[in-house]
Amino acid sequence: MAQRSLRCDDSHVAPSTAAPARPPDALTPPYLHLGLHARGGGLRRLLEGSAAPDAGGSGGDGGGGGNPLARAAFDDDVYPILSAKCASCHGTTSPVSTPFVSSDPSNAYEYVVGSNAVGSFTTSGAPLYYKVVPGPHQGTSYTPAEQGAIQAWFDAELAGGGGGGGGGGGLTPAQVTANLVSEWSGCLTQTDFVEVGFGQAWGDKAAGGGTCSLCHSAGAFGFLASLDDAQMYETISTNKYYLGSYFAADIADLNNARMVPNFAKFDRVGTGQVPYEDHPSFGTSPTDPAYLVLQELYDLTMARKAAGTCGPPRIPAT
Repeated sequence: MAQRSLRCDDSHVAPSTAAPARPPDALTPPYLHLGLHARGGGLRRLLEGSAAPDAGGSGGDGGGGGNPLARAAFDDDVYPILSAKCASCHGTTSPVSTPFVSSDPSNAYEYVVGSNAVGSFTTSGAPLYYKVVPGPHQGTSYTPAEQGAIQAWFDAELAGGGGGGGGGGGLTPAQVTANLVSEWSGCLTQTDFVEVGFGQAWGDKAAGGGTCSLCHSAGAFGFLASLDDAQMYETISTNKYYLGSYFAADIADLNNARMVPNFAKFDRVGTGQVPYEDHPSFGTSPTDPAYLVLQELYDLTMARKAAGTCGPPRIPAT
């Protein structure tokens, strides 16, 4: 596979030295890097016992594809809405903002589920939904029928992925996700970030002839890779979108929902899977140093959770 080189231009903006001050708008370029849902092969392999996903990056962070009813709902009911009302800004050919609407119907589904526009396929976790409902968004309004079509597609995705229906103590998938992220934010500690060398590992991670920190040291495009451990901890533990770059809420089984390392998202980005074809290549081996450090931080955080020594949540659940 040809290596994709580093560029910090319109798709990889050169950062400043300041820490990210606030969450970027949910449907602007930062959110191509994020993923708060995890039902795909990489994370499933992790939960089944491997320390990291396969080197080939197969499976990805998922979010659809195995449910023909959900795919049909998108193709028949949702894609026409996105094409008519979203593509002028979010089309993949000349995007003004995050590109997630392909002009080619044959790969439109892969593009949208590969972006973070759909989040966790929940009404609170999908930027696509909470821009449309109640609307208007950027002067564009959506009819109740169009809003309902998007909701029905999400429902089909969750049902097909095992995230819908009962379980979770009667909570919705969105509530389960929000609770997991909130609790996890209180379990993360700066001490652990420093102990594992988290900033060094991810800031210096090689990508396309450069390093991640060259483009992401200040959180450009919603992904933070800074050499400063304190900055990494403070931003990731207080901002659910940056936290979602590294950790994902696995809600495949609401009764056993948990946070997991987001190796699957990194697999997709590093190997140039849709919609990350233009992102610089980087290593996705299970023994990649940055992957190992992420796993180490996860293990330390899980140990705090298991011991009941987490602090108060730094990210609210609501």
